[in-house]
Amino acid sequence: LSTKTYIHSLLLLFRRGRSNFYINCIPSHTVGRRSDPFIPHTMSTEEPPAKRSRPSVESDTSSSWRSKCIETFNLKPVPEAWSAAVAAGSEAAWERYYKYRSEKEEKKKEEDAEQDELFEDDDYELDRDYRDDILYGMKKLQKELLATPEKEKEDIRWNSPWQCLQWWELGYEDPSSNDPLETADNFGVVWSPFCIPHAIHLNHYYRVRVKWSYTDFSTWWSYRFFDFEDADFQTSSPKHQLCSNKIESGTKQEIEADGLSLLSLKQIRRFLLGTDGSNLSSAHRSSLDHWISVLLNDNFAFWRLLFASMATLDLSS
Repeated sequence: LSTKTYIHSLLLLFRRGRSNFYINCIPSHTVGRRSDPFIPHTMSTEEPPAKRSRPSVESDTSSSWRSKCIETFNLKPVPEAWSAAVAAGSEAAWERYYKYRSEKEEKKKEEDAEQDELFEDDDYELDRDYRDDILYGMKKLQKELLATPEKEKEDIRWNSPWQCLQWWELGYEDPSSNDPLETADNFGVVWSPFCIPHAIHLNHYYRVRVKWSYTDFSTWWSYRFFDFEDADFQTSSPKHQLCSNKIESGTKQEIEADGLSLLSLKQIRRFLLGTDGSNLSSAHRSSLDHWISVLLNDNFAFWRLLFASMATLDLSS
């Protein structure tokens, strides 16, 4: 089954009224609503940001911010097979990386602690179960795809090299009632597992409004490149759409999946991993760790991890 066919099935699934997927998502402090949720942000087909002139990995002087990031976030060295072609990152880039990631992770810990207290109330049982299902499902998927020995797959302390942070913003027509979910914004940030100051910001947006005579429905998956060499990385990076599905007031369904291409996959891999693997010899490929080999060689596994990082865990149901 091809990736595009698989995702096409996913898009059809969302059209068939599976809005309950989001009903029990983790509530955020603020319920986000867009002024016009049926009009996505401007999408771009531009190439990833061009590589700037930066110190080479070969001449790494272990700058303080870089060393701090490596130690704090357990970043792996860039594999020797392509390390010479990957810039080490400036001191300013690593400082921005450290501050942004630390702030995001600290905020997530605080929100998780507040949710743990909130979820002690039986009224939030479904929300609690959903959050636990997401955490368990993500861990299970990463072990299935990236872990090797059985003892590693069974170890609850196993640390996945696929590092991501996830959060949700939900919207209800009437939050005080049992009205179904109207909007859901699912976000994720995937960090390069290597000593590369790059991350990918993910967004899966969903909206459904069911009335007696019509249904308005819209959903899309998109990503942005965060290059921490750019001081304005949060605002300067354009949004790239992977796929979408939309139907308005009984009009014909519109499915787009142009972003699910081999070109997009190569661009994402190059940005996140430092290479798309196309320039590696057979000897280099066979010497890679299992998890690196999966990320570079298994296209469908990479897509599954990327979609799971924005709360789309199961592409088959």
